[in-house]
Amino acid sequence: MKKFCYIMKKFTEITTGELIAVTVFTNIIYKVDVIESDMLWQILVTSLLCALSIVIYPDVVVSRRKAITLSIVHYLIIVLIVMLSGYEYNWYAINSARSITYILTTITIVFVIISAISWKKSAIEADKMNKKLEEYHNDNFNAE
Repeated sequence: MKKFCYIMKKFTEITTGELIAVTVFTNIIYKVDVIESDMLWQILVTSLLCALSIVIYPDVVVSRRKAITLSIVHYLIIVLIVMLSGYEYNWYAINSARSITYILTTITIVFVIISAISWKKSAIEADKMNKKLEEYHNDNFNAE
């Protein structure tokens, strides 16, 4: 259940990131007058696939080296999912280096922002847990 909740949380974050990226892209970088309504379900499907990719992370603490390796693999999975989805949904022109560069840049920016937020939240949570452990230790072992 905990993993499911985490996946849904990631789904929300990724969907938000994708919507912001589409908004920036279609209003600033490559202006369009109308966004097809099909794009909404396409974003949801792609976001869900990206959120499901977090299953590569174990539920236990791993070494720094393994965490970095997992993050790189996760990034590559996300790139693969979004590039294949984008190709299937005609989000970009496969024969245009500029179009591919835009989508890869967008994927990278969204991935970095979501990862940074996640790492910051994890650090805050770890700090809270360490403080509670310290309080427990002080209350239970200094009283003797």
